[in-house]
Amino acid sequence: MKNAAKEKNKLNPGYSEKIYALEKKIESLKMKAKVAEEKRFNNQRIKLHALVTSFASTGWPEDYETLKLNIKSIIEE
Repeated sequence: MKNAAKEKNKLNPGYSEKIYALEKKIESLKMKAKVAEEKRFNNQRIKLHALVTSFASTGWPEDYETLKLNIKSIIEE
């Protein structure tokens, strides 16, 4: 790591600025990906909650096809 830091310092200042800008952009993209993943997990949690709530209010369906249709309708919302 020390050698990499020394090499970076030897570079042209213009390149150092470009490297710094790219590092910032990478961090920004990582943050956006993390936010998108958290949003996706939250949406899945909400759908699961709706599914459990529907089972609690209407009871467990009698047959498999009704169960499958209930799950599909909640997931597609």
